[in-house]
Amino acid sequence: MRFVLFVRFSAWLTAAVLLSVACSGCQRGPYPTYRAGGTVAYLDGTALKQGEVEFSPIDGQRLISSKGIIQPDGTFTLTTFHPDDGAVEGKHLAIVIPQVPEERQMTAFQAGIIDPKFMQYETTPLRFTVSRNASDNQFHIVVTRPRS
Repeated sequence: MRFVLFVRFSAWLTAAVLLSVACSGCQRGPYPTYRAGGTVAYLDGTALKQGEVEFSPIDGQRLISSKGIIQPDGTFTLTTFHPDDGAVEGKHLAIVIPQVPEERQMTAFQAGIIDPKFMQYETTPLRFTVSRNASDNQFHIVVTRPRS
């Protein structure tokens, strides 16, 4: 009888240990994130169809950036630690990096898809605040074409 109880206890203990090990990677990350995303378009409303959006906290205390891939309709969803988990709360600078078609064989700066000021943290005018309320975290990013 003791042997049967020991085997059952061992089986439960083994299952509990395996479950805890399997879930150890299930954490959201070291900081809470809040769902966030939006759209990227030119002044005339035409969607930017390819590229990436990146948010970086302004406070400088946390170097935790969030990225989102721009879809063909101009929408994006931010990711920090896990797919589509959003961004950390607070004020952020944002940059937009357009994707250049391979056949053009040049950088985004050379391609002239958007004004270069939107592609660098040092020059971007894009500032957004991520809040705990996901409905407030739909950002509409408007970019301009480069000056000729």
